[in-house]
Amino acid sequence: MIVKDNRDTFYGHKICLTAGKSSLVFDCTVFEGNPADSTLAVEMIRRLKEKCGTVPEKVAMDGGFASKKNVKELKNYGVDEVFFQRSAV
Repeated sequence: MIVKDNRDTFYGHKICLTAGKSSLVFDCTVFEGNPADSTLAVEMIRRLKEKCGTVPEKVAMDGGFASKKNVKELKNYGVDEVFFQRSAV
């Protein structure tokens, strides 16, 4: 089950896609349960480096991944620029 902000409950699986600027998907991860997005950012880049041998210069992610810790860890991993989508509240 995936619960969105105590609103609706969805049945299915949470997935993370890693894609390039051409929209080519490099990696797809299917998670069991509903882990917080903020705990997944570094794992996605680690998997990309493992599969492709390098990390991207720039990374853009949904606002759920945003945290100062993630920015610091991604930059330490070799990512030059990190962008997060601001929530539309």
